[in-house]
Amino acid sequence: MSNKIISWAKSKIKPYLLSLVKYYDGQLYELRLDHEQKIALFPCDSSASIKLLILARKHYQESVDSIPVDNNKELKKILALKYPNKLHTKYSLCNQDNGQSKVNVWHLDPNVPSALFTIPETAIFSHQIENNQLLTINKKQTSLFVSRTNNVVYSSVQSALVKNPAMFALSAGIMPDSEEIIGAEQFATRFSLPFKQMPFSRLISFIKPSDTLLSKEKIKWLGLPLAAIFLLNLLVVSAFISYKKNELETSMAQFDDKFTTMLSAQQEMEENLQRFDALSSFFSTQSSHLDLLLAVSDVFPKARISNLRRTDGRYILRGYTENALDLLTFMNNHERIEDAKFDFPINKGGKIEFFVISFKSVALANLVLDTNEQEGTNNG
Repeated sequence: MSNKIISWAKSKIKPYLLSLVKYYDGQLYELRLDHEQKIALFPCDSSASIKLLILARKHYQESVDSIPVDNNKELKKILALKYPNKLHTKYSLCNQDNGQSKVNVWHLDPNVPSALFTIPETAIFSHQIENNQLLTINKKQTSLFVSRTNNVVYSSVQSALVKNPAMFALSAGIMPDSEEIIGAEQFATRFSLPFKQMPFSRLISFIKPSDTLLSKEKIKWLGLPLAAIFLLNLLVVSAFISYKKNELETSMAQFDDKFTTMLSAQQEMEENLQRFDALSSFFSTQSSHLDLLLAVSDVFPKARISNLRRTDGRYILRGYTENALDLLTFMNNHERIEDAKFDFPINKGGKIEFFVISFKSVALANLVLDTNEQEGTNNG
């Protein structure tokens, strides 16, 4: 199943990759698969939107330039000054040794079709052979000799002076270790993508200069809508920021009001708490007379009370009744009264008797006892 998928993918991808490549030798050709599914060159009429154009050797001049600099930054500056025409001049660093930099330079024919990448055919062939190897391409009408020595590309079209590979090697001053020969039927297959042997750094050397990719008219045509979109976006963002700012200010004002109200409520609560603590502290030091009132309420039916006061921890009751002794007995038997006694002798006045009786409240006695126990514990 996986093999079928791979085969299907290759059948779709390969034609697309071939369609990206064009070849020019005075006539523009495109790469396609023939009836035998082999890569071949077919005449092409349209030269619009060419992605990758391969130039035949007769449409460019190839040379080797030696520059006494081995610093890449300085080398780039020198090459930019020496070869300012980036559209029709391509160069690529080959090697650096002993303070020298060797550079391959290709001067392209200005009349060739425009493309995103324009690559000399010898630059492609040189990366398909080994170092110090000589490649002979036998075309239909002539032969092409290509060699790569120390990464420097040397090439020549067959002529009266360069009739064979040996004469080419002699003219280029190289001594190839081996030789490879390909025929016209294999020629087109050497141009199929991807160029696995060619480094990306070398391939990028043949790209169209960035300043020629977009003309001034295209820049204006693209710039106006982009500027309008940018301004519109800026206005929308500004309006949104203003809206959010107003919303935030309103929220902050509401928060300030709520915070002020909450702070006032907290201050009022703290004041009330302080008052409560003060009252609690005051009443905690006061004696409770509830038991006294409950006890005296039982005495009221038996006597008329004229005065009731508290002195030295005892309550002093003044009044008159028909029988003061019975009243004293009643009080001593009362559950809320303790240690009742006459402070002064009974004074009789007719049928009534005036009395002064002092007593203690049971609750008061217990309170005094508890207080004494706590003081004893603290002292211990």
